[in-house]
Amino acid sequence: MIKHYLLFADNISDLTLARYYAANDVDFLCFDLDQHPTEKNIEFIGGIREWIQGPLLIGWSARPELMQEMIKNKLIDFVYDKNKFFKNDDGINDAIFSELFNEFEFKPKIFHSKKILKVDKPDQVSVIPGLSAFLINAKPEEITGIYDFDALDDIFNAILLLDEQ
Repeated sequence: MIKHYLLFADNISDLTLARYYAANDVDFLCFDLDQHPTEKNIEFIGGIREWIQGPLLIGWSARPELMQEMIKNKLIDFVYDKNKFFKNDDGINDAIFSELFNEFEFKPKIFHSKKILKVDKPDQVSVIPGLSAFLINAKPEEITGIYDFDALDDIFNAILLLDEQ
């Protein structure tokens, strides 16, 4: 179990990936709610909610009505405006990330600051000053539902090695 870093799993697109991340003790499953119509999001995330325990669910969208619908139906724990959440392609807006930290209590985790690093390969896992979380992004599936879980395992192992230092 990773003790010193929060783990965010980005771009959850199916139950297989959500279950893999939940089994690896990620703290958050993240969904781009603009990829599907509202009805499909409700069905998809409702299914994830039934099958997955542990991680909190975060959604981002540029559509305020969709964000309200997801909160109203209690499908998502936290929703952000996509235009404010991401500062660029490489990471999350630090102010929004700090707001997220303040919203939830992360009890066995220990934090000294509130910075996040986006990774999609093991060699991107590194310590930067103030690092407290990783946003893990699975590479796109080659066949529907088939991911390179060995590559994801390598990312988790690299984070574990950092965590033990």
